[in-house]
Amino acid sequence: MNTRLLPLFTLHIRHEYYQGNCPDFSFLIPAQSAQQAQQGRIIFRQKDHVLYALYTANNDALPISPLNNATLLIGLQLNNPNFSNFTDVDISAGTLLYQNTTDTSLLDSAIPITLCSHLLRHTLTFSERPNQITLKLSDETVLAVTNCSTGDTHNDVDFELSRLQVSEGRLRITESTPGDSSDHDYFYAPELFRSGIFALVEIQITADSYNNASTYQIDFSAKNDILKYYVVANHYSDTEFNSLSVTDTGFNEDGRSEIVFNPVLPAAFSSDDIHAELLADDDQHLVVFKSNSVQKRQQTPRKHIQLNLNGEVLIADLPSASQEKTQPSFVIQLEKP
Repeated sequence: MNTRLLPLFTLHIRHEYYQGNCPDFSFLIPAQSAQQAQQGRIIFRQKDHVLYALYTANNDALPISPLNNATLLIGLQLNNPNFSNFTDVDISAGTLLYQNTTDTSLLDSAIPITLCSHLLRHTLTFSERPNQITLKLSDETVLAVTNCSTGDTHNDVDFELSRLQVSEGRLRITESTPGDSSDHDYFYAPELFRSGIFALVEIQITADSYNNASTYQIDFSAKNDILKYYVVANHYSDTEFNSLSVTDTGFNEDGRSEIVFNPVLPAAFSSDDIHAELLADDDQHLVVFKSNSVQKRQQTPRKHIQLNLNGEVLIADLPSASQEKTQPSFVIQLEKP
């Protein structure tokens, strides 16, 4: 029998900053999912920052070993320490979980979860006692219950998941007091927990998955910031200093909207600005040129944002923020003999 490889799904990570595929992640397949994929004759390939899942099919394009109602887990390991500088994401919210539960051909919106290993330590939300803490599977099956009685001063409770013979997957802890209750989502994935991953993707494979290859996409937005150019002018007269300006002459070439910069003197600096005394002495002139609207961080520098004096160009291309900068702020020193 002849066999061939056909696409089961692809996973793309796109970022507005790069205006395309994001190169900042590696795809990790934990052992349990790798074993399932092997049983289903599925192989993974990575190319150009895209993950491809391919299944082995016969001459009629039918899977040799179909995985029906199975789940494959993929970890996204972040390799760029500067990612949060230019990305609109709250990294303190926890690990992001993407699933295709609503529509198996699309990823649902990400939900924050807490990744855990064999020992799940839950910090209690309520100080009120008594407090019942229930550990459940995603289908509400109860795995364990513990109680904090009146007088109990513990701030956290532990569940040994290895003893409970829990399979890799989503868990929920519910706290219940006489006056309130709260839910907390966890994900048991010991191997990925040790890898310190940024996000999880959980893909359900159904019979229909083989008929229509899905394209899954995760989108990250670029951070919005005010562009700031601090200009420190030494030995400039008041007239010369007041003739300084920052203009955007490259917007047509870049195919974008023009950015307008407004001069702001130290007396009007905001709490978000660098303190004036850190930038200039009393005998120096200081001004910050701010964009009048927030601008998205982008990898490609904007062309011809320039510093002028009386209409004459002093600097044809002012610097753009690299990934290492938390804010797109720059200090320009002007010196006259």
